[in-house]
Amino acid sequence: MGHELDRREAELWFRRRGLPSIVRGKAGGLLVRLVPGLVCVGLLEILLIVLGLTAGSDFAERMEDDWFVLLYALLLLCLPVLPLLGSWLVSGWVRARILRGGGIPVAIAALVLFVLAVPFMLLLDSPRDIGYGFGIQLVLAAVIAGLCLLGAGSVLAWASRAAVRQTKTLGTLTTRALPLLLLFNVLGFLNNEVWQMAGSLSRAEMWRVVGLFAAVGVLFLISMLPKELHALLDSQAIADRDDRLHGTPFAGHERRGERIPLRRGERINMVLVLAVTQAMQAIYLGALMFVFFVLFGTAAVKPKVMEQWGGHPPTEGKLFGIHTGISNELLDVSLFIAAFSALYFVASTATDALYRSTFFDPLREHMAVSVAARDAYLARWGAPKGG
Repeated sequence: MGHELDRREAELWFRRRGLPSIVRGKAGGLLVRLVPGLVCVGLLEILLIVLGLTAGSDFAERMEDDWFVLLYALLLLCLPVLPLLGSWLVSGWVRARILRGGGIPVAIAALVLFVLAVPFMLLLDSPRDIGYGFGIQLVLAAVIAGLCLLGAGSVLAWASRAAVRQTKTLGTLTTRALPLLLLFNVLGFLNNEVWQMAGSLSRAEMWRVVGLFAAVGVLFLISMLPKELHALLDSQAIADRDDRLHGTPFAGHERRGERIPLRRGERINMVLVLAVTQAMQAIYLGALMFVFFVLFGTAAVKPKVMEQWGGHPPTEGKLFGIHTGISNELLDVSLFIAAFSALYFVASTATDALYRSTFFDPLREHMAVSVAARDAYLARWGAPKGG
């Protein structure tokens, strides 16, 4: 039993690092592994419903009440935080159940609540949506299950944790890497031509512009990261990583003298980890820039100035159908600048030494340790037949 527990711990270690393709055994406990995704998506849906019910048709009048503004701001703050926090809190329970078994009744209860709770909450708004709500929840549950089967949940969870850990480097990013970008963006933000461009586009057209920036960033990552992984695997970086395995399930394990070549699925998995993690970092930076310029615009740019720059009076702002109390024009300009900043960040991690050492080199270190641990894992539990 101890040998099997050691293997489960080792395989869980790889999955927590976003590398399920390295694991040779079949992943068990699918229902249990669904719980963090169900909690995250379920809380997000519930918060969206609460926000919709809170806003109502008289939202503009309610925004004149300071207490309502405070409550609504707290709900908006909970929207990105609470789902991730809830998912993180249950992940510890999931890891314990994967190692020691059990947890099926709780997982089934979570699945039933996920399928039923949101549709019944929709009854508060529109009874006609109950059947539609059941269908949407079943599709979402199937998508979450499919992502868990493919191991995509491991990649997304690792990338999210890595992005959160980048808060430790926020001081370096703010004081050394961002000033020029921030200065450039402030000048662009105060340029009436940017406001005219944003004012001439609908929200759907602005999202297409943001999508174009995102596509360019993805193409850049696709062209760069396989070469980076190949250079890492061909270097001596892996061979000298035994000292880096301290504190891992593989500390003190013997490794094979000659590394077993990575399978195609493993290479794809590693590139995905690098790509998704960098994408999450870019989204994180873009979100910071978006929030900054929304606050800056709210404080510094008056509605009359927005009207003069944009060519028409500011309109009531919504984002993903949520009332924000901020003009659409300010939201659109902030979205444009945030998307540009994220694209700039992706390109800079490969070309700028400061960005690279701060954000990309830790990912290389992560991958080097993981490949060294793979050697120890295969030395103990064996490679699959046929390599």
